[in-house]
Amino acid sequence: MVGNLTKDPELRYRPGGGEAVLRFTVASAPRYYSKAEREYVDGETTFMPCWITSRGSEAANGYLERLAETFRRGDHVIVVGDLVTQAKEALHNSGCRCGLNPPASRSARAM
Repeated sequence: MVGNLTKDPELRYRPGGGEAVLRFTVASAPRYYSKAEREYVDGETTFMPCWITSRGSEAANGYLERLAETFRRGDHVIVVGDLVTQAKEALHNSGCRCGLNPPASRSARAM
């Protein structure tokens, strides 16, 4: 996925394990050429919450710390990862469950 960061990334550590988790949101809008308007047009923007976890590795913790220090709101990034469906209770308490697909990211790079 390619897009822009909507705010500065947030780095947290899980209790007990020292595992770092970097959370951020990427806004991505497709761009296409419109023959009718004779110019490029932006499509509808999609906002994807993402996270990268270190799985307790010291080297990966350091990598995530550097990303958190380097990335800022508005930076153009490439995110590589897998879409993971998580069941969440619906907000209206009807007993329904809905699925969310935030990417479990493997890496992120600035463009």
